[in-house]
Amino acid sequence: MPREGFSGGRYHALMMCAALSHHGYPVSLMTDKFPNMWAELMESFGGRVNLENLTIHINRGLSFLPNRRSQFDITICVPDGNTVSPVFSSAITHSRVYQTSLILLNFESPSWFNSTSSASRPIEQWSRWNTVAKSADIIMSSASLGSHYAALDYDAKPGTSFVEVAPAINSAAIRQVPKTRKIRGSIFVPTRIGGGQHKAFVSLARVLPRVKNLRHLTIMVDSPQNDAVISLSQTLEKRGVTVEILTQLSESEKFLSYGKASLTLFPSTFEGFGYPPIESLAMGTPCAVRDLEVYRETCGSDLIVLPDRESEWAGTLDGALAGTAESTATAKDNMQFYRDKYSIESMGARFESALEHNVARRTSNINISRGWYLLAMLSIRLRFLPQRAHPTKLLQRAKRSYPSAKKLFWRAKRLLFLKLWGTATLR
Repeated sequence: MPREGFSGGRYHALMMCAALSHHGYPVSLMTDKFPNMWAELMESFGGRVNLENLTIHINRGLSFLPNRRSQFDITICVPDGNTVSPVFSSAITHSRVYQTSLILLNFESPSWFNSTSSASRPIEQWSRWNTVAKSADIIMSSASLGSHYAALDYDAKPGTSFVEVAPAINSAAIRQVPKTRKIRGSIFVPTRIGGGQHKAFVSLARVLPRVKNLRHLTIMVDSPQNDAVISLSQTLEKRGVTVEILTQLSESEKFLSYGKASLTLFPSTFEGFGYPPIESLAMGTPCAVRDLEVYRETCGSDLIVLPDRESEWAGTLDGALAGTAESTATAKDNMQFYRDKYSIESMGARFESALEHNVARRTSNINISRGWYLLAMLSIRLRFLPQRAHPTKLLQRAKRSYPSAKKLFWRAKRLLFLKLWGTATLR
């Protein structure tokens, strides 16, 4: 677990930075403070990921532009649940100033979350996401299911594209994990108390004490001193179960925990993508999950699906632990598939493929940059890419076909605004 705690949004954003830099794109990350987990990720990459194309800009207010002379191509807004975050307006402003296309990175949307999760949220929580969506040229989800709900939930402008780019797992860290024997009768639970009620930690207290074949439990959690965590640990220890409560794990330690377990249990009631099931399968460990539609897209039939009735979970988990050898053999057969499909290298290719489609559709200069509260803006300059890294020659044709009169107008407008108000757009 990264040092400042696991968060799917933060992790996704940083892995995207790494994947795009490794793929050859010059990337600028704008943030209000240096992300602590970045140092951990860099260490875990072990020199296997090319980060020479990545620069990080620190500014608390997210109100600045890193370089008014910079030529950005796309602005990607990576949103946060904080509705007063400056990232939303900053992403829109950045897109307008640099005349870039704007992408909203979509982890979830209101009807999707509230129709699936065990704990609903007020629709206003996504109000600023929708503000960006109204200006976005592309809404990029982690799965096609996300695009389906995004089209229903956001007031996108006509012509907005809905595309899917699956995130990357830390394939570089996985390749460095040594082979290890599995602990018989062991379950690994990667979870968060602070992740929201939909992470369903309360289910563990009701189910795990009834799993007869459970001998060893490892919980990776953000709040090890939480009363519910301590209570579960004490209950299981009285039953003779060995309990490990882990926090602030490094990437290698996290994947080693997956590798040692006979089974991973991930009881979340909502996921926009779901890292733990994929990470578990990439380590050759079977994973038991609720029947969420998104898993059918990301993992097919390779997961152990828990019954709808929570009271029947113990029997399913007991059966999985009893048949560990067979389940593990199947998981190991699929291990390389998940390592390759969701690797850092493949994410760069997926992003490029989605970009090619939109360049072809628009026949105009495509630009990238992105924002979010702690990891505010990612900017990718396609213009200065080496020839091999350009997604398609269509981009060059689009630049040549861009009307010179329109170019002249926007350059003159930008210079005038900079002189009068010190900014290239109205605030």
